[in-house]
Amino acid sequence: MANKYLEKIAKIEIKPANKGLLHKKMGVGQGKKISEGSLEAEKAKAKASGNTKLEKEVVFAENAKKWHKG
Repeated sequence: MANKYLEKIAKIEIKPANKGLLHKKMGVGQGKKISEGSLEAEKAKAKASGNTKLEKEVVFAENAKKWHKG
């Protein structure tokens, strides 16, 4: 049962249209890492302005940093 779960997780993909949107919104160059402090600041701005879509993008980026990329 655990193998099916892991297989499902391994298939997470970002749509090509959405790749790099957070970098563009934050003004960070493609291929450069976004610092943890910048993510926290952006999350606070999104929460204060009520922009839930941006807040979700930042949370996704925070979680994706924790993934072990092979």
